[in-house]
Amino acid sequence: MSFFYKAKGFLDLKRPYLAIQFDEPEPAEDPDEMFRLHPNSSILALGILLLEIEICATIESQRCPDDLSEDGTVNVNTDLTTALRLYEETVDNLFVDYRNAIRACLDCNFIEDPEQSTSLEDESFRQAVCEHIVAPIENELLGGFNIRPEDIGLKNA
Repeated sequence: MSFFYKAKGFLDLKRPYLAIQFDEPEPAEDPDEMFRLHPNSSILALGILLLEIEICATIESQRCPDDLSEDGTVNVNTDLTTALRLYEETVDNLFVDYRNAIRACLDCNFIEDPEQSTSLEDESFRQAVCEHIVAPIENELLGGFNIRPEDIGLKNA
């Protein structure tokens, strides 16, 4: 997600630029993909983005040796382990709804059935994402900035 700028270089939080495409990624040819711990890379990426906004830094810039594989290289789970560590370091400074949305993204704690599809094409998963991630972010925007989704063109009025 990106934001347009107001005059003088300030972000215009009422005018985000969103790319809303729910295509499933192509099956990975990388054998490491089968060791991915997170069930949905798009949801993980959203959680990381929300965390990056909070800490004003990229996830890559925050990596430490414990986040890397045994040989010190980046692996398929490096961003997840980095994000979980950063979340724990910042959790006390986060507003409740924002914190809950990030946590839901990072661990998909709203998935009750381990057999449930984690594809955004699945209606029940998409509904759970709206309930546990989108709604808390909307609540935070309303409470913190008095902004409603329809104010920035995200929902039909």
